[in-house]
Amino acid sequence: MTPVWTIIIISVLVIAGLVVAFWTLFHPTDWAVKRVGNFYPGVVFRVTTGERAVALTIDDAPHPDVTPGILNELRKHGARATHWTGGRSDPGSRASARPATR
Repeated sequence: MTPVWTIIIISVLVIAGLVVAFWTLFHPTDWAVKRVGNFYPGVVFRVTTGERAVALTIDDAPHPDVTPGILNELRKHGARATHWTGGRSDPGSRASARPATR
């Protein structure tokens, strides 16, 4: 084979591999979710429900500058949220979570 054909074949294989990788990331199948779940056994990746639902997780919250904006957006859309504060949280950050309990 000529060097040009070798480069073309390698390029096609690389592009095909990238397409498969991105497809799997943005359209995960059950096997992909289960495979990733094997690496993180304590994490819930998917829950089967009878209705459409999204679970939003935000680390390092509540934050006095960010949390009120997130709560306002959720309120505008009638969305519900679960908030958990653990560890040694900044006592001032707990005050920004209080509106979430309404």
